[in-house]
Amino acid sequence: MKIRIKILLGLLVSTTVFADKIDSTLGKYAGIIATNRLAKDASNEKALILLKYALCINPDDENVLLTKGLIQRKMKPGKIKTTKKIDSFLNALLKRNKALVKTLKKDDPLGYLCLLNVKVAEVFKPDERSVILQLVKLGKAGFEGELDDLLDSQFDLDALFGAKKKAGKKKKTSGKTKTVSKEVPNNLHKRIDLTVSFKKKKGNYSHSDKTDNLSYKIKIKNRNTVEIENYTITVLTVGVHPFAKKSMKIIDSYTKKFSITKAKQVEIKHFYTHSWHQHAGCSNTEFEYYAYLAVITDENDKVIKSASRRTILLNISPNLGKYGKGTTFNLNSLK
Repeated sequence: MKIRIKILLGLLVSTTVFADKIDSTLGKYAGIIATNRLAKDASNEKALILLKYALCINPDDENVLLTKGLIQRKMKPGKIKTTKKIDSFLNALLKRNKALVKTLKKDDPLGYLCLLNVKVAEVFKPDERSVILQLVKLGKAGFEGELDDLLDSQFDLDALFGAKKKAGKKKKTSGKTKTVSKEVPNNLHKRIDLTVSFKKKKGNYSHSDKTDNLSYKIKIKNRNTVEIENYTITVLTVGVHPFAKKSMKIIDSYTKKFSITKAKQVEIKHFYTHSWHQHAGCSNTEFEYYAYLAVITDENDKVIKSASRRTILLNISPNLGKYGKGTTFNLNSLK
């Protein structure tokens, strides 16, 4: 099977920042090189990375989808006729990426496309000066991530480069009105950062009546190219008894709905005071330490992201371990 495809090298090496067609063409270029390498060796790891990269940029590219399907069926794809080689692709990719990195602003979701580009280049040229410089600059700007996670993403080039069509807005075409839908990525959880800071301070510690003041500072960052709406953060505070390590109790539950525009962050604070007694004839409600479980869910109660302080939290309920990403969260089953 031979497919003839021509790619204009001049388009690839252009550094015009606002023309996302360049990035789309780079994705096609990567798909061609990946296909030809896989035609020789279907288990070539670097070629498989290039194939995944091509799908990140152009998820509907039929040539790349065909190659992926053949590899999954343990069949070798046919070569695609081209004069382009890996070195010319990497040079074009790094030149394009250098121009993009120069224009980055704080919390710009375009930074993760830049990070993906240079991480792919690093696979082939780990000692290249421009690769190292771009990685350092992106790290200083706060853009970090593993290549595998980035390769599991899909990048909406229209949204990243500020195309005129906007999500949820109606526009007229040939006298007809149509709605442009706002599509939430399937891998949304990988592009939401959840950070929980938990502190305990002693309050009133008299002879018998005592209080512990607990505080949470929760930061949620949206690294997606779309707004997330009507999401909920649930924070469960758990006390662990001093003499029975498996005796645990949910002593406080806090929920709050939130929405975050693309590339923005929200900060949520929560305070709770736990009072307990220590004298004869009174049940001891002292806890040796406190743990927490924080869960972000969508409008359908599906788990998007979670964080916890103690692995021993699995002892709260036999059902807790099932709350992975995409499962339905049910607070009542934990009480």
